[in-house]
Amino acid sequence: MNLKLDELTKEELQKIIEKIAKRLSKEQCEYLQHLITESIENTADVPSQTLMSQAFVDEKMLQIEEWKQQIEDGKLYLDTEEYEDYGEDYWDREWIIEYYDNRQIGDKIMFMIRFANDCINDRRYQEANSIYEWLWEMEVGTNYEDGEFVNLDTLEENGIIATI
Repeated sequence: MNLKLDELTKEELQKIIEKIAKRLSKEQCEYLQHLITESIENTADVPSQTLMSQAFVDEKMLQIEEWKQQIEDGKLYLDTEEYEDYGEDYWDREWIIEYYDNRQIGDKIMFMIRFANDCINDRRYQEANSIYEWLWEMEVGTNYEDGEFVNLDTLEENGIIATI
């Protein structure tokens, strides 16, 4: 007997199952219902195919958590140079602060952004959301005497990270 179940439509399969169920005893009908329920539950548990292994994601998330903690604790910060720019005349002066990324914070943040995008593409939304929320709220400290902090916009404006 050569069954071509994969060629049947959903409606055709439902009609066939209904016809079979009418010919079954009560016990057999209950067993059929059990098989259908089990089949539905098993297909719901099948994870979608991912490209990144869980071990790889866990390793990268640990590295990101370490960098986040170092930034929050002030161990990773931007160096600054400040000076007064007089422009065209003495009265047109402006205080300038230049930022230098001697600790590769920009590279670390760009890695986080790229990894969060990879997580989205791999349907790992929780990890991506965690990274994006932190990036949105984070501030990077500086060695500036007033204890200035800068956000993503300032990092981007000063060329420390690429345009997002």
